[in-house]
Amino acid sequence: MVKGHVICHTHWDREWYLTREAFRIKLVRLIDKILDIIDNSPEYVSFMLDGQTIAIEDYVEIRPENQERLMKAIKSGKILSGPWYILPDELLISGESHIRNYIIGSKVADRYGRRMNVGYLPDSFGHPEQMPQIIKGLGMDTMVFWRGTSNAMKDSEFYFQSPYKDCKVLCVHLPCGYGNSARLLNTDETISRIEEMVENLHEKSLTDVVLLMNGSDHISAQSDIVEIVNNFNRKTDKDIEIKLSTMEECVNEIKSNLNEMKTYSGELRYGDRSYILGGTLSTRIRLKQRNHVVQKKMERYLEPIKAIQKLMGNKENFEGYSNYLWKKILENHPHDSICGCSIDEVHTEMETRFNCVEQLEDQLINQSFIEIKLMLDKSIDNKKADAQLMLFEPSQDRLNDYVEIDIDLDSMLVQEVNYAKSIIDDYEDSIVHPDLPESLMIKDDYGRKMDNVILDKKKEYYQYLNDDKLPEIYKVNRVRVGIYLPKFNYGIHLLNVYKSNNKENNIEIIHNNHIENEFYRIEFDYNDCSLIVLDKKNNKVHKGVHKLIDKGDAGDEYTYSWPVEDKIYSLDSNDIQVAIDRKGDIKQSFIINGTLNLPEQLTEDRKTRDSILTQSKIAVEVTLYKGIDRIDFNTVIDNNSKDHRIQVEFPTGVLSKENSSSTAFAVTKRNTDIVVPEDWAEYPQTTNPNHGFVDVSTDEYGLSMSNLGLTEYEAVNSNNQTYVRLTLLRCVGWLSRTDLLTRKGNGGWTIETKDSQCIGRHEFNYGITYHIKDWRNSNAYMQSDRKIHSIILSQLRASDGNLVLNNDLFEFLSNLPKNIRLSTVKISEDQKGIVFRVYSILDKKEDFDLELPKNIHEVHLTDLKETKLEQIKLEGNNIKLSIKPAQIVTVLLEL
Repeated sequence: MVKGHVICHTHWDREWYLTREAFRIKLVRLIDKILDIIDNSPEYVSFMLDGQTIAIEDYVEIRPENQERLMKAIKSGKILSGPWYILPDELLISGESHIRNYIIGSKVADRYGRRMNVGYLPDSFGHPEQMPQIIKGLGMDTMVFWRGTSNAMKDSEFYFQSPYKDCKVLCVHLPCGYGNSARLLNTDETISRIEEMVENLHEKSLTDVVLLMNGSDHISAQSDIVEIVNNFNRKTDKDIEIKLSTMEECVNEIKSNLNEMKTYSGELRYGDRSYILGGTLSTRIRLKQRNHVVQKKMERYLEPIKAIQKLMGNKENFEGYSNYLWKKILENHPHDSICGCSIDEVHTEMETRFNCVEQLEDQLINQSFIEIKLMLDKSIDNKKADAQLMLFEPSQDRLNDYVEIDIDLDSMLVQEVNYAKSIIDDYEDSIVHPDLPESLMIKDDYGRKMDNVILDKKKEYYQYLNDDKLPEIYKVNRVRVGIYLPKFNYGIHLLNVYKSNNKENNIEIIHNNHIENEFYRIEFDYNDCSLIVLDKKNNKVHKGVHKLIDKGDAGDEYTYSWPVEDKIYSLDSNDIQVAIDRKGDIKQSFIINGTLNLPEQLTEDRKTRDSILTQSKIAVEVTLYKGIDRIDFNTVIDNNSKDHRIQVEFPTGVLSKENSSSTAFAVTKRNTDIVVPEDWAEYPQTTNPNHGFVDVSTDEYGLSMSNLGLTEYEAVNSNNQTYVRLTLLRCVGWLSRTDLLTRKGNGGWTIETKDSQCIGRHEFNYGITYHIKDWRNSNAYMQSDRKIHSIILSQLRASDGNLVLNNDLFEFLSNLPKNIRLSTVKISEDQKGIVFRVYSILDKKEDFDLELPKNIHEVHLTDLKETKLEQIKLEGNNIKLSIKPAQIVTVLLEL
């Protein structure tokens, strides 16, 4: 007998073809109805609230009077929610975001009394190769999902193997989607509908247990479902029995009936059987860029700085801010949100959320520097600095960096509130403000002098904020300076700034034909409108570097689709201006200004591009730094064209069958040439996701690319070498359409979305490194990490210039092996210790020692949700760690 488990549920896209608040009204009605069904129907088993707990919070904000009633239903299992806070896109968000999504979602579910502990991810647009280890590390052993399987994956049940070989999870695939039994009617036609669905699902299952998903997008609960189930069991003449059930009960029964299963590994991003909607990797690219900024500021700057404060003895509770910020970040991570495939109003609201998060992150980082300043000792040396800067090094690799900062000198009070008279006193006319300095000398806390160049200097005003006073205005000599930073250990450091009378004339804009440093010599090729790069490490010359390529896009927000007739456009060679900007011997740049003459839009039949051309101005700054083996690019495009995709192309100098990119806790390897299956729902995409690092290499040589939030790239074999193309803009005007060449059918609703044409100004930041040997045996990944996680500096206001830093608390993280990568440093969830998480990108086991700070009294390995697994022996201040290939390891330091 085949058993059908009927799961009553809804799939709740919080925002999509309606805004969040428009959908909230439907959500309130939905949960109101569920609570009434539960009260009035004792036989009603359970309703699954889509595996995400944010819906509970959204409901209770409107119906606080129903909180106890809802809590009772959740505690009794009549409503199931969690384990996630939101249902995310798995490919575009960071590994840390996946973990915090679970932790925060579980906190909400546990507060209401019960949590569903199944990795339910019904509608994600593909799954990264490390998802099994993430699922297992969060205490689950099963994934339930719909999209991403290939035609070769015949069975609904299989193991999904992580690249970490000790980790795999059971997958229960939904071959007919998460709405295979939605809107059942209490009629005889429903009998045959259920029978056909059960037989279809049973053919693909290794057991006699199948999932009947009674629900779909935003669909309300059925009050007559008990009668429908009973009626089916009375009337069917098939060897089938169905029952109302829960996801956990069904999964447990599937497990008990399973014997041997196949095992699959790698990404699940196949469009063979269901849409994978790969165009969303670059739709509304600004959302991906903003997400990159707020994620990294949280994971690699704010949280580690707060952890340093705690290790220094600061007692402030950061938990409230942390939960608030992560919730706001996660609100932008559902697939219809971060993927950019909703109506324009939704993504306007996302921008506001991103802005709010970044404002708070910046303020908290600055406040932390002030708080750390108050904990520092003062030097007895009479030589006081004219200004002091606090430096945070977020990277483990001890690499040089270049940073620009405004430094305020000679601060003099010019305005303050006279509280006795309730007026603002102004002293501007009574002060004599010093002249602007000729130059600066900058030293670090080890006494090392920093090479620097003054970029600009002027008289300015600074607003000093204090909790005990209204703002005070100070006149300052503001000096913008570029600083070449030496190698620092991970953590906090001080820089001392001294005025100098040495005259400098280090800035010059000249017309010349090349720039160069120790590693590269670069010329501009006016004929090809690209760069010629000499790699001095092996004297190899690369032509066609940074070639702009523009093609038509007749797709929609979900899927790229080429027009029937298309051609490539690039920079207009008759409208190019090139200058060279040199800032001493620290920084040299090509400044390239040009024009893309592009078709205005697609023709009315969408088969080709318009003959009418429109100008899109472009400015590219190509930069080399002293001592840094990387070429950096800052590109600004004022886009005035519609229905197209702009990529920038780089020759790799090698021909490779494979390419790699950073993903959640991994560097994922892929085949360069795609295989097109005989049957497909969506044509295989040639573009792939990345989290900032892309590489094509052989054992002898290669090219790596780093970028800030440009989440789509393409590797193409042509002319006997491999080219990497980074997508800068993808411009389309519809949420979904039915006339694509690359997708069979509609991906969503046919709604015009004018903002997704990305008209206006866009700025992009990325870099490349040519390297000897492959990326694992060179400094390529480290240079990429340096680009993504730059050193930050902040001026310490109201400093007497005599602060000293007498410790290097997190130096041990700079002693990590180079292929054991740092993911985060944070205060532990119980607020009692410090957690750091690392993962291996090595292909062999790594054993190493770390010398910890002295005030650590216990060390534990934990799972990803920070449950203790094993105590690590402390030998003095030293611990030994052993990490296998692709393993994610979380270490708890108890203070």
